[in-house]
Amino acid sequence: MKKIALTLMLVLITLFSSNVFGQVTIGSLDPPDPSAILELKPSTHLGLLLPRVPLTGITDVITIPNPATGLVVYNTGTVSTFPEAGFVYWDGAQWSKLGGAGGPWMVSGTTDFSVDNLDSIYQTGPVTIGKDTLIGSAMLNVEATDKGVLVPRLTEDERDAIVDPANGLLIYNTDEDCFNYYFAEEEEWLSLCGGPARSEYTVDCDGITVHGTYVEGSPVDGSHYMRVKVDVTKAGPYTFSATTENGYGFHNGGVYLEVGEQYINVPAQGKPIAANNSTPPGDGLTFTLNGKHFEAGCNSLFITVYPPNAAYEMVCGSAIVNGAYVKGRALGPNNTISIVVNVTDVSSGGSWSVQSNTSGGISFEGAGMFTTAGRQTITLQGYGTPTTTQPINLTLTATTKDGEATCFVVVRVAYPKMTVYTWGERTSYGYNLATSGTASNTMITSPVNFGIADNSTVKAEGFEFIDGGSNPTNAAIRGVLSSANPPDIVIAGYYWISTGTDNVADDILEYLKKGGTVLFYVEDNATVQLMMQAIFGDNTVSAGSGGGAGTRYRFPLLPNDPIINGPFGDLGGLYWGEDASTTTAVSGISTNPNAMVYSLHFNTSNVTAFRHTSMNFVFVGDGGFNSNGPESMTICPFRLDSQNRPSFKPNYGLTSGNGTGPVHNAVFTANAIAWALEQATYNGINEH
Repeated sequence: MKKIALTLMLVLITLFSSNVFGQVTIGSLDPPDPSAILELKPSTHLGLLLPRVPLTGITDVITIPNPATGLVVYNTGTVSTFPEAGFVYWDGAQWSKLGGAGGPWMVSGTTDFSVDNLDSIYQTGPVTIGKDTLIGSAMLNVEATDKGVLVPRLTEDERDAIVDPANGLLIYNTDEDCFNYYFAEEEEWLSLCGGPARSEYTVDCDGITVHGTYVEGSPVDGSHYMRVKVDVTKAGPYTFSATTENGYGFHNGGVYLEVGEQYINVPAQGKPIAANNSTPPGDGLTFTLNGKHFEAGCNSLFITVYPPNAAYEMVCGSAIVNGAYVKGRALGPNNTISIVVNVTDVSSGGSWSVQSNTSGGISFEGAGMFTTAGRQTITLQGYGTPTTTQPINLTLTATTKDGEATCFVVVRVAYPKMTVYTWGERTSYGYNLATSGTASNTMITSPVNFGIADNSTVKAEGFEFIDGGSNPTNAAIRGVLSSANPPDIVIAGYYWISTGTDNVADDILEYLKKGGTVLFYVEDNATVQLMMQAIFGDNTVSAGSGGGAGTRYRFPLLPNDPIINGPFGDLGGLYWGEDASTTTAVSGISTNPNAMVYSLHFNTSNVTAFRHTSMNFVFVGDGGFNSNGPESMTICPFRLDSQNRPSFKPNYGLTSGNGTGPVHNAVFTANAIAWALEQATYNGINEH
């Protein structure tokens, strides 16, 4: 044994310490392969161990001085500057890994070939993956028939944490489930799903209203939708779905252009399969926002599905609009329409549904069940916010067993706030309607008469007074009427006398021609005559005194007149009373087509009250028409009831002058102010 070992040692010493010109085999007596200068025969338990060298880098020529090209060693990886262990060879310029790991990729910032998996690398030429040919116009070409390219998958937070993203940088947003790319010009990530990255929003469950009536077996249409209040925290594209298990649901998509609370309308789709009105609460909904289940849900929201319709018809003239309607104020529970219906057949199911079109920002709808035939009253709930002060015309459409039937309804919107220029003596009698604490001022300012309460007789947002004092000068009146912001309404009362030769009647006429509205309670004969000559364009018109304290003047029967038969009562055949002195009566206008005569001095054709039919002008020849005070039969004919509503004063007047009886001055003035509000709103000097 020792002899064999000694012989092998001598062979190796000879091999490595002398020149051997033939082929050599180690590990066997067999000759080497003809192509090999040295062959190591396989062994079941031995290998070849090459020198193990701790190289310091890929260009290290210090650890092994002057390495020959092709020299092979094993780099131990124990030096921090060349930490990757493995077989390397000297290629004449650097140490390269066996197996071709070095080149053609180079280390970023250098011209050195990469040998480390952790290197940041680059390549200046085009690259094809999956095939051995290049695409001339492509720097990177990936070829495959059963695989794809997977770009980095990042959450939105991870995406936004990228420092200084390059223009066009592409990632896959796992929160949005869509590709995003960076648009440097806007410094914004955009979505390849369309426009900006998907929005972020939540739903206010209390801000959802479901519109339309859902009937078993009847397909939904444009009247069936869901109005949803959302809170958008990030603008962008959105989808919204609310589904039931009864054959129908709601779906919509779009783009939120801004953040904050807003509303979206989501149309219904499908057809209810089965009625559920007999088994409350109805159909629940499953919500999906931007493709994800809305975990908070809206568990208190249910939809009633009714059985097939009854046979019935609406009694159109019976419709009553309830509540107040104010421009810019959302409708509430008291904003309803009541209407009588005549039910003829409930055998098919008994359900009813009535809805209106949307006009002026509002609509009405209602649904329910009839259990018996006959006349009944149904109520429709109002929705929306009025966008106009004009009357809103609505069409009510009833869905019945026999088809559709319609009725027309007008919704009156509250008159906007008006400026009222008043003048007259500021005493407790109330000649000047701007004098607080007086009956006339209380009547015009009380919400029960003019307000936006549900019980207000005339729906109006109120008045702002310009108090002209007791007896303003012509110049003062002219200045107000011709200003850049003229008053909507003018109300003149006792005592006013147009003074001097500077005729203010022409200025009032100019104001009227521009659309101004005037209630003219004046008893100065000269002033009245100038005013009448101006507005009728007739210098033959004259004015003089008539009657006396306590005189009563009878109103004509004018059922279609807006003042004689106004919202506060029908004055046809009733009386108004003169206060304290005499009444100015106008002659020469009783047959004029522009004068709607309201009262005459008894047994004459002299007019004591009228409305001009082409201008917004009302005249009463008594400056104290609106005075209130002592319980006298000859003064203070203006009266309110205990609720401040315009009323009548009983037992007024003397045996002469149409005798003694009730007078209704307050009702006349209330109706006149209601008329003035309408004229100022729709045909006035200012736009509302």
